[in-house]
Amino acid sequence: MHYYKHNIKDFNAHTAHLTRLERDIYRQMIEMYYLTEEPLIGDKDILYRKLSIRSEEEKESADQILKEFFSNHPKYDFDKGDTTKNLGVYHHSRCDEEITTYRNRTTKAKEAAKKRWDSKGNANALLTTNHKPLTTKKMVKPNISDVIGHIQDLTTQPQATAQEFINHYNSVGWVVGRNKTPMKCWKSSATQWVNRKKGWEEDEKNRRNKTGQTKQEKRDEALIQLQ
Repeated sequence: MHYYKHNIKDFNAHTAHLTRLERDIYRQMIEMYYLTEEPLIGDKDILYRKLSIRSEEEKESADQILKEFFSNHPKYDFDKGDTTKNLGVYHHSRCDEEITTYRNRTTKAKEAAKKRWDSKGNANALLTTNHKPLTTKKMVKPNISDVIGHIQDLTTQPQATAQEFINHYNSVGWVVGRNKTPMKCWKSSATQWVNRKKGWEEDEKNRRNKTGQTKQEKRDEALIQLQ
């Protein structure tokens, strides 16, 4: 357990007579109890080492806490076939109740999850908060009319641009990005296509203004000179 309820009123009522040192050691013992979900080991030398209890004053305080709030029970040694007092453990009734409740709740949650899973035999048994199976919607591929209708106000050549868009994504399987992720929204991709094309055309126009020729025109001129 990594969490437990701490009732401040009850704790203060039962520990008001303790010294600050005793209260601190008591909290340490309770937290170890919950964290390990086991009673405290009966060997005091080992227990005190785990709790960093070293001075005689600390040991006396720890002894008092164990005597007042815990009960020592002998632990059965299956190897020796007997109960040995020095293998005993220190139980705390409230901690035992909380751990039992926690374990029962956890077991019921696991059983309920297994039952849901087994009822379907697959991941559809895991329901969302609205109790509907989890589904993944697949994008419906657009036709050229759909694309033209979407981009006609974005470009002066909607039909040619739409055809280029359709041809390109048909050739790559309607995936986008370096990771080749399936396209989720063709409208968004079509808008980006138009914007990129405008950028390409603007770049080509700027290069032509500087050189007076496009790259294609330069290549054609070079071929003519070689003839």
